Order: sequence, then structure tokens, then C-alpha cells
Amino acid sequence: QQVYGNPIVVWILSIIIKVLVEMLIEWWRNRENTRSAIMECSAVCNAAGASLDHCFE
Repeated sequence: QQVYGNPIVVWILSIIIKVLVEMLIEWWRNRENTRSAIMECSAVCNAAGASLDHCFE
């Protein structure tokens, strides 16, 4: 008895894969935005003479 012979298992796997792909795309977009935000934030904090940790408080 093969796992892929069960349509319910195939349906659940397809949903899981779809959700994972969407999460990966969202994470990638957020990562790009976060990286630029952290660089801007660190530049502002360095200009103000503050530490990077203080910036996230």
C-alpha cells in the first residue's frame, strides 16, 4: 500500500507544500526589508552615539 495512493494524504501534502512556499516568499521579502531597516537603524544609532541594542528597545 503506497502512501501516494491515498488522495487525502496527497491533498494534505500539497496544502503543506503550498503553505511552506508562501511562508518562504513572505520570509524572503521580510528579510530584505529587515536588512535595510537594520542598516538604516544602525546608521542612525551610530550618528547619535548609541549602541545598536538601544535602537531596538
